Amino acid sequence: MLYTLSSPSVLAADAACHPQSRALLACLTRAFSLTGDAWAPETRDPEATAIAWGMVEFVDMTSPSMAHALTTVARGRHLPDAPTLARTRMGGARDVARLVLVESGPWPDAPQVAVPGLGLHPAPAAAAAAAAAAWWSRPELPIEHFRCLTDPWRAMITLDEAEPGTTADVYGDRADAVAEALDALTCPSTDLASLAAVRWPFGAWQNAMHAAAWAAFHHDRLRAQMVAVLAATSHLATAHPGADPVELRTALHAAHALVVGALLRDVLDAETVQALRMAEAGL
Repeated sequence: MLYTLSSPSVLAADAACHPQSRALLACLTRAFSLTGDAWAPETRDPEATAIAWGMVEFVDMTSPSMAHALTTVARGRHLPDAPTLARTRMGGARDVARLVLVESGPWPDAPQVAVPGLGLHPAPAAAAAAAAAAWWSRPELPIEHFRCLTDPWRAMITLDEAEPGTTADVYGDRADAVAEALDALTCPSTDLASLAAVRWPFGAWQNAMHAAAWAAFHHDRLRAQMVAVLAATSHLATAHPGADPVELRTALHAAHALVVGALLRDVLDAETVQALRMAEAGL
């Protein structure tokens, strides 16, 4: 899978540079914050749903992708300019939907519904995945198909409720630490350029985030890590609308290191903690 629970920065950065980033990030953050009590309606129009998913596939074929950009270069054409390349995505709507379907939460007792091309899944996961795919495909996805895919989600959850990714039931004992890190990202004194200017020694950020992902896996915090990274991305994207996509992607390294460190500091070795804390230089 191009997007995985153990590498949340990949999905979050792609979502941050999406034209519908604010709504998309809100949808994804809430999807990975759902509990086993989430409910979704079973009644849907199978034919309309299948057509809507087909339109998502069509939109995906024409969306900016990293694979297409690299293919263009391989054929002897010029690489797109940096802002254009920064807006390309590693994966597509189907990749996002698969991740949400598999990892958004356990619902052993929920009724199973068919997701076209992706098999049977619990109704809450299907509703969340359809909504994520619909937002991923906007604004090109026609509104009638968008509504078809998002209606079950809207029946299940209201995005105007308390902001996701800030509650103790997501982060457990680390809720206060994560909230403090998220607040720091939206502090008036926090500048996007300063976050983007933070530099790690070669491979240090990647190694630290990899070590954190392993720690999250061993301590059953992978979903919490995904929520924290998505919430940090949403905070930064909302605080800096219209930001240069290159600068935004670069700044997300520091933002993600801050929240991942806050979430997992109690189970990380000193070297990894120190590497993640280098992000504080951007505050």
